[in-house]
Amino acid sequence: MSPRPRSLLDTFFLKSLDTIDVDTDLEGRNCSLARRVSPGGKPEIDFGCGGGHNPSYREGYDRVIRCLGWVFEDRLFEDAVKPTLNRDLGLLGGKYPALTESYESVNVKNLYFAGTLSHAHDYKRSAGGFVHGFRYTARALYRLLRLSHQGVRWESQRELGSTAARSVALALQRRFQSSSGLYQMFGELCDAVLVRDASATYMEEVPLRFIAHSAFPTSLRLLLTLHMDYGNKGHNGRGDLSFATREVGRAHYSQFLHPILRAYEPSAESGLPSLVSEFHIIEDLLTTWDVEALHLKPLEEWISRVYEGDYTSQEERLTARFKEYEANLTREERRAGAKKVDPYFGAFTFPAVKGAM
Repeated sequence: MSPRPRSLLDTFFLKSLDTIDVDTDLEGRNCSLARRVSPGGKPEIDFGCGGGHNPSYREGYDRVIRCLGWVFEDRLFEDAVKPTLNRDLGLLGGKYPALTESYESVNVKNLYFAGTLSHAHDYKRSAGGFVHGFRYTARALYRLLRLSHQGVRWESQRELGSTAARSVALALQRRFQSSSGLYQMFGELCDAVLVRDASATYMEEVPLRFIAHSAFPTSLRLLLTLHMDYGNKGHNGRGDLSFATREVGRAHYSQFLHPILRAYEPSAESGLPSLVSEFHIIEDLLTTWDVEALHLKPLEEWISRVYEGDYTSQEERLTARFKEYEANLTREERRAGAKKVDPYFGAFTFPAVKGAM
């Protein structure tokens, strides 16, 4: 393989012709760029702070590119309508306007932000700072404005033919198999299923924060959401980052981007949605999630349990299965150690116990 000679990374890593310096505070180190002529008679740029602070600057450079990023331009706003920024509230992504769950300024009513300026919610977490992400949050903002200002129902909303667990599971599966909005704006946008006694409404790509801060309709029996997200070393930090999760019963240890379902009931105190159960679909390298036994059936079974008021978590079910095997170990297995393989939860290892009876 031949490196591309025009690549800055090539000339930095392989040829030592360029320097890439990240997060260097040139002003704090009293560095000042100035043109000079080297002892050899070559024009160059000097940093003015020598090698005492950073050896990379002990010689001059032909060109210097300062990549300073950008700051929010608020000069067009009068003081009375100047939006508060995240930095004013001590929040991450300080240069972005501080926003409500509906992309509205926290201090200026009816001032909304779209595009990269709406990245405040998912800064350093999702894709809202780039066009492949904020095209979906901009569409969500349009739908929010239509809903809140004109009373128009959420666009891309439909009624499901049945509230049966299988029907709802199939509707959810079709979306996590095909939705680019959920995939790109992971952890930010979700699909919502509003389940009543005899009907269910499916809403696509609603901001998760909007769901969490919206009053729970009294007509609802249950609220289900679907979003995509990466893992966090599994529950209790026991996920293994070195290989993909393969056991359905350990889907909540998945590290790659995968579907996450949540069930909500109304909070008695606030009337807002209150999380009662969460369920992970096992990660899939092909991102098709089209295997009945691995992806659809577990989801259907979870919905059925939630309908019945069973909110046992995946970790609790895994732990219970482990204890079942442990309780049924023979004396020899306890003394010598044993390994049990469960078709749903995977392998359980029991170390040898000296003096086991």
